[in-house]
Amino acid sequence: MIEKECQICGEKFMAMRARNIYCCDACRAEGKRRKCIVTSRKHYEKKKLSKMVRQEPGKLGMVQLNELARREGLSYGQYVAKMEQGRGK
Repeated sequence: MIEKECQICGEKFMAMRARNIYCCDACRAEGKRRKCIVTSRKHYEKKKLSKMVRQEPGKLGMVQLNELARREGLSYGQYVAKMEQGRGK
């Protein structure tokens, strides 16, 4: 048995296995709930970004283009230039 600290409540407990991270069923349920929220947010953001990218670039607003540029590590101007270069302008 290994002494560990619960990731939810911080209470110390004796873990039967090294991979146990929660002290009780209530903390395990709370951990699962939190993980689900994080996963849902990531999925929503990915879906939102995917939807923005599929739109025709001319229909995207400056704010949306800037967000896409920042995600690629570019400035707004660099991103627009890259898009125009890709379209053969």
